[in-house]
Amino acid sequence: MRQNITALLIGLIGATITLSAYSQSLVSPTQCITVGLLVLLFGLLVREDNMAHKSTELKDHSSLAVKTVSPGGNGPDYRRSLST
Repeated sequence: MRQNITALLIGLIGATITLSAYSQSLVSPTQCITVGLLVLLFGLLVREDNMAHKSTELKDHSSLAVKTVSPGGNGPDYRRSLST
């Protein structure tokens, strides 16, 4: 959750830099837009890294059992799924 908030704040900073391109005179508008877009991309990478990390955690901790019927018909046979 903390990385999502960090990514949001980075994105807001990038959007502010991009939108302020024509209202300031310190840097040229092209440079301001470029820096703003790079900051936005950095925020996206922070968020995507967080999502990839969560996906890996779910794969590592999942234990799925598949219910199948045994050939003799004597009842359910629970086997562990071999998902990779």
